[in-house]
Amino acid sequence: MNFSSEYIEQSKEAENTAKRTICTSNTNDETLNMICGFCNKEPGRKAARWVKCGLCNTWYHISCAGVNRSRFDVLENDVNVGWTCKVCRRGNSKVYCVETDDISCTWGVKTTLSQISTKMDSCYDSIVKWKKNFFLLPRGNSGKQFIVELTRLINLYNNDTVLRAVSLKSVMIFLPLMLQKPSKNSKARDHAKYLAKRLDMWKEGNLQGLLDEANEIQKRLINSKRTSDFNLTKKFTNLMLKGKLSQASRMINRDRGGLLEIDEAVKAKLLEKHPEGQPINQEALERDETYVPEHVQEVIFEPIDGNMVAKAAMRTEGSGGPTLIDSDCWKQILCSKNFKQQQADLCDSIAQLTKKLCVASAETDDLKELLASRLIPLDKNPGVRPIGIGEVLRRIMGKCVTWNIKDDIESSAGGLQTCAGHKAGIEAAIHAIHDIYREDECDGLLLVDASNAFNSLNRKLALANMSSLCPPFFQYLQNTYLEPSRLYLSGGDGQFIYSSEGTTQGDNCAMAFYAISTLPIIRSLANQEFDPVTETFKQAWFADDASAAGKLMGILKWWNKLVDIGPKYGYFPNPSKCVLIVKNESMRERANEIFGKYGIQITTRGQRHLGAIVGTPEYREEYIKKKIQEWKEDVKTLASIAKAEPQGAYSAMVFAIQHRWKFIQRTVPEISEYFKELEYEIHNTLLPAIIGREISELEREIIALPVRLGGLGIPMPDKESKHEYEASRLITHSLKDIIISQKLMETCSKKAIANAKNTMKMLKGKRHKHTYSQLLIKLDSSTKRSLEMAKEKGASSWLTTLPLDWLGYTLNRQEFKDSIALRYNWKIKDMPSHCGCGNENNIDHSLSCKKGGYVILRHNNIRDTTARLLEEVCYDVQIEPRLIPIAEHNEEVYDTARGNKAENARLDVAARGVWSQFDRSFVDIRVTHPNCLSNSGKSLQEIYEKHEKEKKEFYESRVIHVERGNFTPLVFTTSGGMAPACQQFFKRVATMMADKRGLTYQQIISYVRTRLRFAMLRSTLIAVRGFRGRAKNKELPLYDVDFNIIPRMSGAI
Repeated sequence: MNFSSEYIEQSKEAENTAKRTICTSNTNDETLNMICGFCNKEPGRKAARWVKCGLCNTWYHISCAGVNRSRFDVLENDVNVGWTCKVCRRGNSKVYCVETDDISCTWGVKTTLSQISTKMDSCYDSIVKWKKNFFLLPRGNSGKQFIVELTRLINLYNNDTVLRAVSLKSVMIFLPLMLQKPSKNSKARDHAKYLAKRLDMWKEGNLQGLLDEANEIQKRLINSKRTSDFNLTKKFTNLMLKGKLSQASRMINRDRGGLLEIDEAVKAKLLEKHPEGQPINQEALERDETYVPEHVQEVIFEPIDGNMVAKAAMRTEGSGGPTLIDSDCWKQILCSKNFKQQQADLCDSIAQLTKKLCVASAETDDLKELLASRLIPLDKNPGVRPIGIGEVLRRIMGKCVTWNIKDDIESSAGGLQTCAGHKAGIEAAIHAIHDIYREDECDGLLLVDASNAFNSLNRKLALANMSSLCPPFFQYLQNTYLEPSRLYLSGGDGQFIYSSEGTTQGDNCAMAFYAISTLPIIRSLANQEFDPVTETFKQAWFADDASAAGKLMGILKWWNKLVDIGPKYGYFPNPSKCVLIVKNESMRERANEIFGKYGIQITTRGQRHLGAIVGTPEYREEYIKKKIQEWKEDVKTLASIAKAEPQGAYSAMVFAIQHRWKFIQRTVPEISEYFKELEYEIHNTLLPAIIGREISELEREIIALPVRLGGLGIPMPDKESKHEYEASRLITHSLKDIIISQKLMETCSKKAIANAKNTMKMLKGKRHKHTYSQLLIKLDSSTKRSLEMAKEKGASSWLTTLPLDWLGYTLNRQEFKDSIALRYNWKIKDMPSHCGCGNENNIDHSLSCKKGGYVILRHNNIRDTTARLLEEVCYDVQIEPRLIPIAEHNEEVYDTARGNKAENARLDVAARGVWSQFDRSFVDIRVTHPNCLSNSGKSLQEIYEKHEKEKKEFYESRVIHVERGNFTPLVFTTSGGMAPACQQFFKRVATMMADKRGLTYQQIISYVRTRLRFAMLRSTLIAVRGFRGRAKNKELPLYDVDFNIIPRMSGAI
């Protein structure tokens, strides 16, 4: 029997015999004298809902054991079916062998399931020691077969086959074995060849051969250690060209290091950060002996489907877990649309796996490779900060789960714990606490820091309480957290530690899990009896960061209660890191009397709070100025890169760097004045490096406009600060009021948040339009004309995309600076003073002069791009088709056909299927420069109307009456604008492409406009610089473009 074949023979009799040998199941009065082996609680009246381990004779609640009701019914009614607890399974290898050795399953030379599992374990132990060296899944049959096999492996688990115990383990080793790059410079054809070969070896069960090949490749990899001659610009540019914006922007920082080498000292600190699991404190249990777990309807998880999985994969970023298969690999596998039905089937199988973990109990041993994470020790200076990276597949599944039950999570966490997915939750907590602190009756504010909070949460207690706090979330967390998971030390040569307590590093469900688990603490604090005059307080939480403001005696009562009950749940307040802020010195003396014995820091100046600050104006000024200096250094570093790579530096500034100070602007009031220093650095250092010359104050105002209004989307931080703060207050108003009124279990209305967002967008749009209208008053007619052209739909698409090399969206230093100059009709540096025709040269002349063939080159570039787009969705696409001669028709037709009557007349492009299935559509292209003499004094609308009319008069009648087709004039401007008919035509093409590819219209139209704009831009730049010869086509063939894995940056500026 072949392991990789669709047909899997299962020896049911052998399996049942093994179960009868090792397991028993009894549900009688004996349980009344037992204690649950998980939660240490007595059975009470619900003894019948317990199961007993056939090895250790320990009793468990079915909810604690992860046994669902259907399985319990089988155990209760069939004496031949038994159950073994996970402690015995993990601690006694004989249990595993008895259950699997008798299952006949041949794969290569391995004849039993236990042999297969042992070999896979050995393979996995080698894989976790490897360096990253993977290729993206190639097109063609080998890629198709790869996805088919990966789908089959996952379905072995989904379908509860006898191979379910090794199903997910095989998935985790399958990817790195198959996708190992054969050499540093290997090409796509090499990858396809090796992938096909490896798939054959996999089907033959030659796991050792695959492992030997991969190990040999790994031995020959050169260590990529950072050297002293580290080239920041080169590394930054390489990352930007690949679309890795986050990684590139992280390099623009004061500290590029921070990664610690794994040694005994570091490992000891990591072990200290990950304590052993603690027993449940019975007093902290939310349920009693009469509690019956709420039955969760499986139907609520039906929205988790293949489309959601693909969407989650697209929104998952970053490195991979222990196998190092990162998000780019998974996006290529799940979202590229190269294999259509095969990829849809794979997404569906992952969705089914996710739903299965949400509704049914799973054996943790079956999931251990999926749940493993990679642990990176960062230098906290002093100390170690552990950062976990989970497997991308687990992160995709976790994202689907939290998306699906988002409302349940938010309502379960309540209104005072703001980290459970609440919109702008952290900002709402900041604004609420700051407002409370500013109230006259408030004496002080206590900011609490807990020791190792996420890793110290009592996991068993949190899981036990989750069944009542958030039932839809319980089963998934039970399956992924019931047993300790492995954390492999990055660079630790396969060393690992266990995550036994708290939330797991690298799990994107961890924040929601932690948020809900702290609800009993928050509720206990809120439900205390207190004097309404002297002991009032209000609290707010964001994850483990707790804060309470009010009367000092009220804060004291809150603190004492927190210290008392917190450790029961695994929350340990650290007094030495807690700060009490009071308003004056007299209040400080009183605070010292009350809180002095606790070791809490007491100050009148202020303190950081959730990334913002609260305190005196002097403290605020000191803190903001320090941050401004850090951001100025970032801007200087980016400016040094911009001298060589202005396009990459511009994209990083717009999409990443300038967002670093927006959080402070949104959460701290009255700080606009401090940002003038930063604005000076942007104005005088960064922008000249990007543009290539000094800019005036008026030009700076233009650049500050949004791209859609003709600017460059780099606002002035000193002028934006106030507006950002007001916008944050508006959006967080509903949640802020809930916190201030201390409505524990109330969540803000989605409609209220949506209305606030719409209001904010409307106000922001009005403000920008007002700024634009005021700016027009100061500008000369030439600059006004340039802004009008830059505002056109699609004209700025080259600025709203990342410089992606694989799509041909890159410009060199000179091209980018020339493009900016063209946008605003600024003088281009080192431009030839005279044209080849003998006239004085400038931008307008170079884009209008017909000498040198640049006008034809520009026209043909747009024509060819249009034809390639039509070939994607139409048929019988022809470039320059010859029209039917009019002479072959009678005089009546000849008289009717006005315009071009030439015998050899041709149009630019013809295609069938544009407007209807069989009709033939003809288009003719014209590219005009808005500032040429023939367009002088005309508005853009008048220019478009004029040229569309000319084209129609020249060709439309002949196409309609002789060709029996339809005609569309495609009129473009050199600035990237399109006439109305042209816009409508490409909207139609984008709609057809979206329908064919199963993607959204927004994804396609964004790509179409960007591709057309770059085609226009390149041919325009050639005309300006006087290029001779054939231009290199950098465009990726359209059939190779995966639209849905292009980073979507539109709307960000």
